[in-house]
Amino acid sequence: KAADVDNDGDMDLILGNRGDNSFYKADTNHVAKMFVNDFDNNGTVEQIFTRNINGKDVPVHLLRELRAQINTPLIKNITYSDYAKITIDELFPKAILDQSLVKICNTFQSLIVLNNKGHFSAKPLPASAQMSTINNITILDINKDGNLDLITTGNNYNYKPQYTRQDASYGDVFFGDGKGNFTWQSNQSTGFFVRGQANDMVLLNANKNAKYILVGLNNDFPQLFKINE
Repeated sequence: KAADVDNDGDMDLILGNRGDNSFYKADTNHVAKMFVNDFDNNGTVEQIFTRNINGKDVPVHLLRELRAQINTPLIKNITYSDYAKITIDELFPKAILDQSLVKICNTFQSLIVLNNKGHFSAKPLPASAQMSTINNITILDINKDGNLDLITTGNNYNYKPQYTRQDASYGDVFFGDGKGNFTWQSNQSTGFFVRGQANDMVLLNANKNAKYILVGLNNDFPQLFKINE
């Protein structure tokens, strides 16, 4: 979402992401990568995701998943114990990796990107925002102090069993200070509590004195919250 959260007259960005509380992590010293190529030359393009362990890029996929997609002698015959220790540089020839499209990710955190007259700087939202995915963001001044605040919802249950689902978000409220900083407010203090995978959220203006937050949940009834003036 875009809004002027630091009150300097230009639009900043609030970006939801998957957060830090998952199997698949990344930072500037341990980047995650996606390699894209036709690895077995069968006319089908495959994607291989890796994470960085001890400075080496290690595939995150199960061996049976790779075997279902890529038919090379090494993948076909490697043992599970050897695959557990192998890097992508050992799995494929250098020539194939050099020809691959490689996408690099150095963070999965949800971020604030501040715009200072066209110069952008990013910083993470508070730790409470990194406990699960952020799927939806609503921006408004909740506490009437003249500064924009955030309401977020998330979670993602659509993961393969080996990665576990992300379900640690119960909806969050963050008060802004007008300088691009946000402070988490407990669910008990706000009364905002959402259980489940929240796929959508909208702000409803019933009239100028009544605002509501409507949260759409996957395989469940929607939840409606009134914002007290």
